[in-house]
Amino acid sequence: MKKSREMYFNHIKTLKELNLLPDNVKLNKHTAWPYATFFGPKNTYSERLLLIGDAAGFSSNIAGEGIRTAILSGILAGQTISEVADYSTKSLKLFQKKWKKALKVEYNIGSTLQSVLSKEKDSIDELINRIRSDEEGQNLLINLLLAKDLEQTFGKLMEKI
Repeated sequence: MKKSREMYFNHIKTLKELNLLPDNVKLNKHTAWPYATFFGPKNTYSERLLLIGDAAGFSSNIAGEGIRTAILSGILAGQTISEVADYSTKSLKLFQKKWKKALKVEYNIGSTLQSVLSKEKDSIDELINRIRSDEEGQNLLINLLLAKDLEQTFGKLMEKI
């Protein structure tokens, strides 16, 4: 909790220094709790049950958001339901295979990026400062957050770090 508080206030300070947040903004009490990104429960399927979205831990470990992965998991759940002959645990296991295949690259890249950026206390702010005046770097970061061309985008962004 202490580390999240420190990171939060460092981030606010950086936003103010970059004139992205007004100096007179009032900050409310800081609270934080861990939020799992990717791979929540061991199984996202059971007898007549598929877990999607937040219930399955589907939030991006790159961007920290879950709308896109929730929608994707909903689509894959619908496809699975329409493809299986029954709703047994054995049949619905197909859903987990589908989402793992669809999200594998994003998860692996996100984990690597988290590992690289977490080694240094201010590395996320450092990354943002490095690409502030670099249009290509800004576009790469946006593409990474939007999960566009992940492998190519990640490789180019890592070259800039």
